[in-house]
Amino acid sequence: MTFCAAFAFMDCEKTENYTWVLEKLKGMMDPNALPSVIVTDRELALMNVITNVFPHATNLLSLEYVEKNWLVPYKERFVGAWTDKVMHFENLTSNRAQSSHSKLKNLENSQCNYDTIWEKIHRLMLLQVTEVKASFEKGLSSVQHDFRTTLFDRLRGAVLSNAMTLVLAASHQVEWFVESKRECECSLRHTHGLPCAHEIAPYKMANIPLSIKLIHDHWKRLSLLAHC
Repeated sequence: MTFCAAFAFMDCEKTENYTWVLEKLKGMMDPNALPSVIVTDRELALMNVITNVFPHATNLLSLEYVEKNWLVPYKERFVGAWTDKVMHFENLTSNRAQSSHSKLKNLENSQCNYDTIWEKIHRLMLLQVTEVKASFEKGLSSVQHDFRTTLFDRLRGAVLSNAMTLVLAASHQVEWFVESKRECECSLRHTHGLPCAHEIAPYKMANIPLSIKLIHDHWKRLSLLAHC
């Protein structure tokens, strides 16, 4: 589940405006949990500021922007090849930011001032917190039948269910991977921080549980509280 982390009002889209916004955002974040991937449209001022404020993050152009403006005839050849090498957790478009912007626009009317719009945004954020908490609780309380196997013994209750769904799909490729003797491209490892077929193979073949160390910390966050 995704959610809005912050909203910002800017009077223009210049380097100094983007710098102020991103530095404030960075100041709100855990220094050990800064973004590894930031998806934008081709807004050059923003892209330059990202390089300065988040120097270790990979800035990807929004997939819909690339498809529309650059690689329409060749997108299948280029886009996938690049994004399969970056840990993006399936965040390849700016649709979520655009959706958030649309929600913000819907809150506005001719009678709004800063105080009233802040209150509306605050209520929207509180609603999101409730939805995120409910999502965590659902993920912990409901366990699919497919996860009640030895392979997932150490992951159940410690890893988000959508991550286990991806691992399960990769585990179904183990036999094919072993028989074909092909080199694993490790795309699931690169893009999601999860074990791919060649990593799962020795565990599945020996019928032993997957190690929790194979799972990126992104998938172990089961609460909104930083210490959980």
